[in-house]
Amino acid sequence: MAHLIEQMGIGTVKQPLVGVQADFAAERSIEVRPERINRLLGLQVSDHEMTGIFTRLGFCVQNRGENLVVTVPSRRRDIAGEIDLVEEIGRISGMDRIPTLPMEGQLTQGGLTDSQKLLRKTRADLVGMGLQEIMTLSFYDRLASDRFLLAADHPWRRAIPIVNPLSGERGALRPALTPAMVEVMAYNQARQAESMAGFEIAKVYVTNELPLTNLPREELRLMLGCFGSMPVNWNGGGDSYDFFYLKGILEALNSDLRYYPSQHAFLHPGRQASVMQGDKLIGYVGELHPLVADSCGFKGALQIAELDFHAALGTSSPSFAYAGVPRYLPSERDMAFIIDENVHAFDAIEQIRLSGGQELRSVRLFDIYQGANLAEGKRSLAFRLEFVNLESTMTEDSIAKATGTIEKDMERVFGAKLRR
Repeated sequence: MAHLIEQMGIGTVKQPLVGVQADFAAERSIEVRPERINRLLGLQVSDHEMTGIFTRLGFCVQNRGENLVVTVPSRRRDIAGEIDLVEEIGRISGMDRIPTLPMEGQLTQGGLTDSQKLLRKTRADLVGMGLQEIMTLSFYDRLASDRFLLAADHPWRRAIPIVNPLSGERGALRPALTPAMVEVMAYNQARQAESMAGFEIAKVYVTNELPLTNLPREELRLMLGCFGSMPVNWNGGGDSYDFFYLKGILEALNSDLRYYPSQHAFLHPGRQASVMQGDKLIGYVGELHPLVADSCGFKGALQIAELDFHAALGTSSPSFAYAGVPRYLPSERDMAFIIDENVHAFDAIEQIRLSGGQELRSVRLFDIYQGANLAEGKRSLAFRLEFVNLESTMTEDSIAKATGTIEKDMERVFGAKLRR
């Protein structure tokens, strides 16, 4: 090319010609096992015949015990390992010599892991409850942290930035599913959707430090969202989606979850709760704050919930316990306790179950009173207890003994007084 340019008079060669040759891989030695070659091809090729094939291909061959060491020239860059030499033997000796044999091997039954089964069951259960599954991108608008009224040290503000984002609104990896769910609900509402109930099960990306020095944690989350009214059918319906609807969905998935008052800035002050599994905080449920809803372009009440999927629902197959049908009618007793208002009803129920013994079948809170005739900071919780004995009718003495134990333990643990 330089000579042609000079001939055309449009340029001058400043330096003498320099030849440039690509770096080729050096010769490499590969040890092959004749026994493996015959086993893979289903042939009976002798070592002598193999040596001849490799020699005709321009390879150098040396014997090393029962194996052969083949030196491959640099021109054959397609040969990188023993299996490539097996292919050469089959190709040169003749593909027609390879016999047609039935497949052999141990048959195993495929299946799903416990985690996969749980994921599929949860999706099926939610669809059966009338929710639609949605799928959103794994990206996050970092300006959403301001729209959600988040504090400066809130974990969502540590969203991991992307080097080459699709757009400014997709500039980070999502630290939560809530912003995307709110965006989907607002998008559908703006297109004349009067009501919607949806869920998403997807991963979020969490880190405690920016810039990253370690890989972020990938956590699987369950997200629920709904607005408008429930579908109307012949049996009724038409009620508005509210906090208790989503709470009922969560209780249907796992009745052991606990709910405590919370103070999330992006949720309605009096319509939200933290979700606990044992002593671990795993998520929240509540109504989106009106100011946040307005800044996100949503009108009206939007109910949302986000939970750690595995912490909320577990990863093992459910276990079932069976009990015989009682032959004798249950006996009911009502007990009301005057207790500190900061004691959660769920904790009181757990203590009653623990103190009631094996014959206590169920405990249900049916009344809460706070007002006149009660000291400041106190409230009355009324419970309905059901006792049953599978072997005989409950006697007044056995019921009185159980209720007496419950009264003593409630006073010892919570300082509660029985309201007579």
